[in-house]
Amino acid sequence: MKRQLWKIFGLPAIVAATVQAQPKVVLSGPATCRECRIELERVITLGDAKGPGLLQEQSSVATDRRGRFYLSSNYDPTVVVFDARGRFLRKLGRTGPGPGEFSSRVAMLIGPGDSLYAIELGGNRMSLFSPNYAWVRTSSLALTPSTAVHAPDVGFLFSGALRFADGIGHPVHVVDRNGAHIRSFGSATGEQDLYSRLEGLRRMTAPRGQIFWTSRVDAYVLEQWNLEGRKLAQLTRHVSWFPPDVKMPRGSNYTTHAPPPYMIGITEDSAGLVWTLAQVADRDWKPLRELLPSPSGTQNRATPDSVRHKIWDSVLEVIDPARGVVLVEQRFDTKFQEFIAPNLLVSFDEDADGNPRYVVWRARLVSPSK
Repeated sequence: MKRQLWKIFGLPAIVAATVQAQPKVVLSGPATCRECRIELERVITLGDAKGPGLLQEQSSVATDRRGRFYLSSNYDPTVVVFDARGRFLRKLGRTGPGPGEFSSRVAMLIGPGDSLYAIELGGNRMSLFSPNYAWVRTSSLALTPSTAVHAPDVGFLFSGALRFADGIGHPVHVVDRNGAHIRSFGSATGEQDLYSRLEGLRRMTAPRGQIFWTSRVDAYVLEQWNLEGRKLAQLTRHVSWFPPDVKMPRGSNYTTHAPPPYMIGITEDSAGLVWTLAQVADRDWKPLRELLPSPSGTQNRATPDSVRHKIWDSVLEVIDPARGVVLVEQRFDTKFQEFIAPNLLVSFDEDADGNPRYVVWRARLVSPSK
């Protein structure tokens, strides 16, 4: 019999007021719920062995309320659509600079009624498609994001090292539904820093009402904000596998040195628990030259997805911000690449012939029945 998380842990359904009562919290030591664990269930595998459903490496994945899945790759920005059973439906758009076309991989965000916003991560454009995939419009963006989430009350949240007059030195940018810049915020000082080189990128949760969480990429620091730019809380995690200010030795990369940890994703579930996804060096890490058949020039080319799981492990943690505690920490011998919805994760795989596949997993926080 399923038990609701707030009954297991004594959590309220809404935790914002409690979080604000303790605005800065340091989380250290092991997880507090010793009997808890994260359980993964394979939901679906996406990708065909041939035909238009054959996928590319370095793809991002999104899902809508109908259970459909959308993929776009660095090698082919065309959006590939699968139904809830993993069957290829169609391709959306094509490569090019015109209306309804994409010049770079897109962030795929779901709007009202399962409309689709396709935001070009290497350009300054955003295309809107209807729930039936008819092209509606293409808008120019005031800024080009590295990451983006849908914020229903205003439009979108963008993040990235964006160099425009009102945004330099801020990592979070609010943009309306037409792509116009509204405001920027989130710097360490609260003020715009024209010379900042550290504040470029955040992972972000989809807002719940006016409230959302961000995570640094290079440090385990979570911050809670409202859409007006007011900082409500900060959680800093002290843990041995993600030490602060870890940097790669100068002049090296993971062809020669084990990579430092970094935060790859953050999400908030319906119980108000914050889930974080970090990547850490594989327990059996080896230099990249030992993993690739032809190591020459590896520093200047993309690492194949097929060997990335040999470089990285993933660590999932679940945090109760209301009480300021880590409930569970669990390490996995695989590379999860993103959250595509609360409690849904994606990893790369291949079929027997080496064709790319993407596996969708459902993550559950479970506790033994008492």
